[in-house]
Amino acid sequence: AGSPLQRADREQYEVVMDRYKEVLSHGPQDRCFSTLLAYTAGMLCFACKPDWFHYAVVSGDALSAERVERMRMARSVCLEVWSAC
Repeated sequence: AGSPLQRADREQYEVVMDRYKEVLSHGPQDRCFSTLLAYTAGMLCFACKPDWFHYAVVSGDALSAERVERMRMARSVCLEVWSAC
């Protein structure tokens, strides 16, 4: 039957697995996950645009673009992601 510690570990494992099922189940998360995937796919495609730097705020000089600080996006995109999640 196992030691009390092994039983407690097993019980905790079962609780965690049940909780994962709740969190990752279909339902409210579907819309959020779908929206985040679409956003991520768009950002990946965006990286191939030759004028990507026009949509970015970067640190460093214009030639080195050492670090991307943030990306500019339409307010509607931000609100769509926010409302979906």
